[in-house]
Amino acid sequence: MCKVVGDKNTGHSLGFGFVDFANRQTASAALEKFNGRIVYGQEIRVDWAHTGTGAAGKFINPNQEDISGHYCLFIGNLSSDVEDQMLFDAFAAFGSCSSAKVSRDPETQRVSGYGFVSFRERKDAESAIE
Repeated sequence: MCKVVGDKNTGHSLGFGFVDFANRQTASAALEKFNGRIVYGQEIRVDWAHTGTGAAGKFINPNQEDISGHYCLFIGNLSSDVEDQMLFDAFAAFGSCSSAKVSRDPETQRVSGYGFVSFRERKDAESAIE
């Protein structure tokens, strides 16, 4: 599954997106092959999903622990009835899960079909991918 992130008002691309791979090996191969490649005249950057101050970072609850140094995974194809706590509980089994946030349409509050899960340890995030 892939998701191009668009402006909520215009629907135009914000210049980034997410791709969900079946396993870590495939994702790593895609990262190595496509990072820096020219696509439609533009050099693209491919990297692991992470938290920050951009669009992914806005999904982080400011009342939760600081996860700026944590490893964030994009989780796609979520059911319309998934809640933040359900997503957190599903990934807590992999270890150092620190937060989970289901993306919702800002106007309707309906689940957008994807979310983010953060881990304190990279090895735990990688285990969740496999």
